[in-house]
Amino acid sequence: MDDDSSKRRLGAARWWRGCAGRLAAGAVFCAATLTAQTFTLNPLTSAGAQQNGFHLYNFSAFAQYSTVDQSWINLVDTLSGSPGTPLPSYTSVSGFSASVGLHVGGAEGARSNFSLIYSPTFSYTTYGQSSTQLAHTLAFSWSRKLAPQWQLSVSASGVEGAFDQFLFSPTNAQNVASLVGTAQELAGQFLTGQSSNPSIAAGTGAAATVTPQVQLFYGDRILSAMTQVGLSYSHSPRMTFGITASGSRMQHLKTSSSLGSDYFFIPENTNVGFGGSFSYLLSERTSLMGSVQYGRGMSSIYNEQSGAALMGLGRKLTQNWFTDFAAGGGYILPIQSTASTSANGRGKQWEANGKIGYRSRTNTLVASADRSLSDLYGAGAAATLALSGGWNWRKPGRKWALQAGAEEDLLSGQAVAADLATHGFRANAGIYLNLSRRSSVVVQYSYDTFWGTFPSVSSATSSTTGQPVRFAQNSIRLNFGFGAGGGSGSPGSPGAPTAAP
Repeated sequence: MDDDSSKRRLGAARWWRGCAGRLAAGAVFCAATLTAQTFTLNPLTSAGAQQNGFHLYNFSAFAQYSTVDQSWINLVDTLSGSPGTPLPSYTSVSGFSASVGLHVGGAEGARSNFSLIYSPTFSYTTYGQSSTQLAHTLAFSWSRKLAPQWQLSVSASGVEGAFDQFLFSPTNAQNVASLVGTAQELAGQFLTGQSSNPSIAAGTGAAATVTPQVQLFYGDRILSAMTQVGLSYSHSPRMTFGITASGSRMQHLKTSSSLGSDYFFIPENTNVGFGGSFSYLLSERTSLMGSVQYGRGMSSIYNEQSGAALMGLGRKLTQNWFTDFAAGGGYILPIQSTASTSANGRGKQWEANGKIGYRSRTNTLVASADRSLSDLYGAGAAATLALSGGWNWRKPGRKWALQAGAEEDLLSGQAVAADLATHGFRANAGIYLNLSRRSSVVVQYSYDTFWGTFPSVSSATSSTTGQPVRFAQNSIRLNFGFGAGGGSGSPGSPGAPTAAP
């Protein structure tokens, strides 16, 4: 135990000495702001995405130190086929990141709006041996008013890279909490599912998914992408109809690492969906909503299709508080499975979701719960329960800003018996300090964990039987950078990009 502690202290000391030089060099160019790591899921939540023209939104240098649970290290050692060379229980990462983008369109009421952001990240990782990684994040949103009552919208988001590069991704609730707009505009999104504010419309579009279980199912290097197309018709100022089509993709990507990280359980998974919805304003503060949806999941081990219908209400509780809730039922029909399956969770299922939000001049809080007939991973789960929360704080005129979020994902009714990680949890928090109008420093902490049963694996070099496993990782990151936005305003508002994840 003393030897392990000494090794960790020695590793941490070496990391700080090594990253100090890299950060000093990076500080010549920048000092931190909103980076690709802090809005990985959907960069269009950035205030900078609404600045017309082509921009370099930010450039930053970062250093990160992580400790990993020893049981996970032991499992990876077994999978690597070289257990005689044990892996360290810590990882250090440093590198540079930038975000460039194009926005074309006007303010609220414009006929069309177009936003595109690309964020490359170059990192240098030390984990037993040194390696370099390049990650990519891309987000796209376009909307067009075809006629006074018709509007078309298209959005897409994707990430590609090593799992360590996405540890500080915001939760779904954090993405919503960071949207640029007033409390009234954000409440409108809750009541009707639509907003005339282009920033909110872009930020609630398709968002790629990164959860802790992704590392278990798809390995260390992944591709996650999602796209969505929607057409809405405003029958009257109070009644709106809409149809949507969506698709998502998760895929394992081969890595050249020789440290056993090129394991994976599911090579690829594709989901497609279609749906229709309506919303009717019963009053200025209350709305009635309904939807029907069809989904089809296709992976290398399990295919299924599902259908569901929901009804719900949206309510503006006060000037600052707003909420919505919907519930219904559906049916899951398995099509094909290449693994031993169970009837548990097949057939009839219930579905429900709800959100509550609060926005003031200094605080934004969003919490959500969603049980859906979905299987993001292609592992044959009957339903996914996702709990998410996000908080932003910043007082106008202050240089400080705070941000935090947490999310838990629970798979239920698995069809692949005893071969799933059923729980995944992650949390993060950050402190932002503006150094000048366009520069700031950010310190972030992240905790990621999943637990369940590792699938049975056999190869020429190693083998495992289905065994309980727990992954837990603590990470801290220091960011220095330069941003195109200003240094004033509240979290998620124009001129305050450092406060929005």
